[in-house]
Amino acid sequence: MKIHGLRLWMVSLLAYSAQAAATDPSSFSMGMFEVTPELTVDSRYNDNIFSSFEDEDDDFIIEVIPKISAVAEKGANSWSIDLSLTDATYEDSDPDEYTDWTVDTDVHLEANSRNAFDLFAGYHFLHENRGTGFSQGELVFLIDRPDTYEEVVYGGAYTFGGEDSKGRIKLGADVYEKEYDRFDNPNLTRDRDNTNLTGAFYWGLSDKTDFVFEGRYTDIDYDEAPLDTNPGLDSEEVAFLAGVEWEATGKTTGKVLVGVVDKDFDDNARDDWEWEFTWDAEVLYQANDFHLFTFGAANVVSEAVGTSDFINTDEYTASWNWDVNDITRVNAFFRYATDEYEGDVRDDDLILFEVGIERDIRRWFTVSASYTYDERDSNIFTLDYERNVFLVGLDFSL
Repeated sequence: MKIHGLRLWMVSLLAYSAQAAATDPSSFSMGMFEVTPELTVDSRYNDNIFSSFEDEDDDFIIEVIPKISAVAEKGANSWSIDLSLTDATYEDSDPDEYTDWTVDTDVHLEANSRNAFDLFAGYHFLHENRGTGFSQGELVFLIDRPDTYEEVVYGGAYTFGGEDSKGRIKLGADVYEKEYDRFDNPNLTRDRDNTNLTGAFYWGLSDKTDFVFEGRYTDIDYDEAPLDTNPGLDSEEVAFLAGVEWEATGKTTGKVLVGVVDKDFDDNARDDWEWEFTWDAEVLYQANDFHLFTFGAANVVSEAVGTSDFINTDEYTASWNWDVNDITRVNAFFRYATDEYEGDVRDDDLILFEVGIERDIRRWFTVSASYTYDERDSNIFTLDYERNVFLVGLDFSL
């Protein structure tokens, strides 16, 4: 599909400006719900669409993203449902086109000032671009179109104690189900169900600062082993963390938690990961009314594809948001991470940098532009890549 004309039209919009003030998207009433429709059109040039280490292919991509949300509120209680669809068109690589869609719903109920319930459920039909997931590095051309998969999520949480209480307890449970559509080789699958249990105790150290003790349990159940000859990947993860959370203390808000994490595999042929140090920290710094800085650091254990047991990630992030005036905003984001593939020889260093600008043309119309640099440096050279992505976006609302 040839879309050069649309590309030139979108780029030319960056030169246009107006004096309209930014407002939230308008909504309309439908029974008890306030309904808000939105439409985003992103025009993106990607100089390495397959995350390749050599013979890079570039392409121009248009994403059309309609969204609609419905929210109902009655006192402290609320109900919401969000629907989103993403349809992507490639100029040169038709097989890589995709259509994703999601449906999510949330309910917040407060029986009284000390007892609150949060419930959620969602269904997501998504894709993995070629060059990611099962088709990284030299495997990218073993499949002729992106992998697709389904996610089902549901769960809830109960909170005992109000925001002003000296002590507070939050208990949660949720389920995550992931199922691939492996059209080329159904044996290369990592379909799984995760069952998560969480508990957190908050104790007020001051009006704005809480001590936090948190426990997490996850049962990971795979439908089958990755290959008939390989050990199973079913496992249990347990983590305990403690630290502080604070809110509006001077100009900062954030949390710092440290603790230990344990991962035990059901199959003794895989090595357990026993009580390793872990952390989770995020700090927001509001320098003034115009500049907001965010800093993060975390250790994350996640499931992998390929031959490894799991991925042990250390990541560090920083972002900057600058409200230039009432209609113009500038933002920047940086991430550095190391991925250690436990049970395999693979280690990756990851760098991502993004800078962008948004400008409100009308109350209902915003134009944005951004540049993203993405790099992976692996000890397996065929997994190295560099990528530059340029984007122009249009956002419409009522």
